[in-house]
Amino acid sequence: MDKNLKENPKDDLFSKLTRKYGDRDGKFLHKVVRSASYHQSVQDLVAFTGLSFDEVCERVLLKAGDHRHFVDEFKWDRPSSPNELNWFYRSQRGYLFGNASRPEWEALGVLGVTGEQHRVLDFGGGIGQNSLALAERGFSAHYFDISITQAEFVRFRAKIHAANILVVEPYYNGRFNYLDCLPGGYHAVLCQDVLEHIPRYPVVLEALAGKLLPGGLLVEYSPFNGKAQGKKMPRHSPVHLSEAVPLEKVMTGLGLQKTALAPYPSTAWRKGEPA
Repeated sequence: MDKNLKENPKDDLFSKLTRKYGDRDGKFLHKVVRSASYHQSVQDLVAFTGLSFDEVCERVLLKAGDHRHFVDEFKWDRPSSPNELNWFYRSQRGYLFGNASRPEWEALGVLGVTGEQHRVLDFGGGIGQNSLALAERGFSAHYFDISITQAEFVRFRAKIHAANILVVEPYYNGRFNYLDCLPGGYHAVLCQDVLEHIPRYPVVLEALAGKLLPGGLLVEYSPFNGKAQGKKMPRHSPVHLSEAVPLEKVMTGLGLQKTALAPYPSTAWRKGEPA
């Protein structure tokens, strides 16, 4: 396979992948690699890990999607308590490759393009796709994730791309959620595919709302188990939790007002101005 996809856009990558991995996985990986290479994640993983391009692609194929290998790791570890879940997500390495299949979030469009005085928190930011996109658009991006490996990868990406990203180092505050380390004063907070992994997400949302400036936006996409998303049937993933408390009830209880800004099924909530 050609390691220089961006320099050789006409290369017949699809044929190479289907020959090597078969039709089903080849088609899946072709979509993944085209998207991921455009957003630099595959190339950055090659540089970060020291693995070959082919090896990175194989790991992306193994890890991406609900029925891939990191789900098997979740089933094997069987984290059942909040602390066990914390440690699973803090120490797990599968998401480093699994998240490489995801481009930047389309809901970022609600933020527009602005100057560096606008601070945005990418909460549970994975491998930093959204943080890099925010930095490219002129925002001051703050990245936060409890994953040790992914946070280190984002530091690496910020350095090699000279991106304005602050990686906030998590520390445990004795109350499960690590949120005391976040400075606050945010114009927006992003939660893409995060809340459905957190047992006490109402507590986390309360803390995040407190980090928002008046008039700021909290943008989320949270595919809880059993909850329909877009045109799909309700989600049933072993790594996702159920919506124990309706998310909309939590948001409105925190004084956040739902807007029509974000593309469905994402939602954007605005914090009210002080009375």
